[in-house]
Amino acid sequence: AKRNIIPSDTKDEDYLSELMRTTTPRDVSAPMCPGKWKTCYACAEIDKLRNIITREEMSQFRWQLIYNGRPSNTGLRYFQPNGQYHSPYLGVVSWGLIENRLQLGNVFDTLGITRNKQDWGWTIGRGTATEYRSVEF
Repeated sequence: AKRNIIPSDTKDEDYLSELMRTTTPRDVSAPMCPGKWKTCYACAEIDKLRNIITREEMSQFRWQLIYNGRPSNTGLRYFQPNGQYHSPYLGVVSWGLIENRLQLGNVFDTLGITRNKQDWGWTIGRGTATEYRSVEF
């Protein structure tokens, strides 16, 4: 029989905080997944609610370009940690994050970055002609 691991009389946030407090080794200074499945689960549940992407994550993922509703056939895109982006069409341009928006070069409008609720991934430029979707590899 399937059982609910979160007690019904407890708020999710309280339960997750307590779970992390009681299952995280004492010598761990940063919130991380030290290996226990419950702690990893709690970390993932908390992380899925985060709506701000980091520069490290931008470089960690590869990105599927969707242009005017059509996936690009020139391969996945990569935002390099050094702030460079190599485009088959634009060449090498700089990239940066400004208030959770992607800035490509100095002449393009910024593109908003949102979380994809179905897979916890990221979408850049949702609803615009130029959209990027994160891809784990």
